[in-house]
Amino acid sequence: MPNGTDNGLHKGHDKNGNAYGYGKNKTEFPCFAVGTAVLTPTGQIPIENLTIGDLVQTMDHGAKPVRWIGKSIVDATGRLAPVIIPKGAIDNERDLIVSPQHRILVSTTSATLYLGEPQVLVPAISMVGWMGIHQKPMAEITYVHVMFDQHEVIFTEGAATESLLIGPQSRLDLPTEALDEIFEIFPDLIEKAHIPARPCVPNRLARALL
Repeated sequence: MPNGTDNGLHKGHDKNGNAYGYGKNKTEFPCFAVGTAVLTPTGQIPIENLTIGDLVQTMDHGAKPVRWIGKSIVDATGRLAPVIIPKGAIDNERDLIVSPQHRILVSTTSATLYLGEPQVLVPAISMVGWMGIHQKPMAEITYVHVMFDQHEVIFTEGAATESLLIGPQSRLDLPTEALDEIFEIFPDLIEKAHIPARPCVPNRLARALL
């Protein structure tokens, strides 16, 4: 069973660190590949080593505790193939591997000019073909997703990326059991989980801004 997960299970962890599994899913929401280095106040650690309550460095609010962690083993072919962001493409210190819909923080003059926003979050899939960024099909991949009290910009492999945002799409893609668990443990998330840390730009517009 790779990376300590139950075979074919999507595992979550409650506020006490207890793990639970609820089946394999296709994962269309933001996830990091196992092995991704996350910046904490004491340095970078692999994302799969994070536990509930661990502090992670955020761009806007300093060190914030992890409130929920999910792990899933998913098919990684076709449109679900992970996006590989090569070392240095976005100031990342190593290759960064994320799910296609994982959003990356970018700052472009086009975003400022057309949207009036100096920083926006764009799906990784929209960056394919730019700076050597590409998709890499594989049989399966283990992903980890991390949630805080609110949507945050965190630093992974040195690049600014998003934490899990429980927006409309994520609510469709996450298993019902996971959403029920999240909102039972953190009822306050219902009010602010859908508020993005930066404007989220859809694929087509994101391609035009890069």
